[in-house]
Amino acid sequence: MLMKKICFFVLTVLIISAVWTGCSRDEFRGNLNSIGKADGVALYFPLAEGYTTVYSVQYANGEQATVRYEAGREVSLGSGEAVEWRTYADGGNTGTSYFTASSDAVDHYSGNGSTPHRILEAPLSYGHTWMVEVDVSDGGINYDSLSTNTNDKDSTDTIQIDNDGPLLSYPALGSVYLSVAGFEALTLSNGTYYSSALKITSTNQYGDESYYWYVAGVGLVKYVLDATGTDYPEGREVGELVQYGFN
Repeated sequence: MLMKKICFFVLTVLIISAVWTGCSRDEFRGNLNSIGKADGVALYFPLAEGYTTVYSVQYANGEQATVRYEAGREVSLGSGEAVEWRTYADGGNTGTSYFTASSDAVDHYSGNGSTPHRILEAPLSYGHTWMVEVDVSDGGINYDSLSTNTNDKDSTDTIQIDNDGPLLSYPALGSVYLSVAGFEALTLSNGTYYSSALKITSTNQYGDESYYWYVAGVGLVKYVLDATGTDYPEGREVGELVQYGFN
């Protein structure tokens, strides 16, 4: 009888431990349905405070780096609210930018006084395209308007990419057009498999393309900057997600 009670107790402990482990893993993985009320486009860019993504980055010159992004608190930005976006890179480099996300769009602000760069926009259907006009008065990195058509451009507008390389606060080279290239299966170098990743194509003024893949509830999982440029057959910079969750 005593032996039966002991066996029952051990079995109960094992079952509880298994359930707890599963819940902890799901929480760490950051299922957005359980950490926020975001929907639509915002599902593809989690901004719950403390949510962190870590990338292994490979550069064309053979160098490698680790870059970590962390969503911070909500702060006032202009007439609205935005989430702080903190960057931690090798060598002690850090930066803070800002993001806003809704069911319709995700916008990136390189600084508190800057204008937004739209990285995602509804509808997330194949071929949907939006345009980014770049104000060169700030060295070509200040995106001054977000329009889905070219009719509002005038002769004084100049489009220019950021020639200083990727923004520290977000992996981008600058773009004129971004478009939805569809959903596809994606396997990262470490073997992580995603059955349905949203692919976004970013095109600069010379027609060179960069690619971004996003997964709902996870965020950006891979990017290839200057993927079609003749100088960089494998891309100028390739980043892949190696860890995500809450710190």
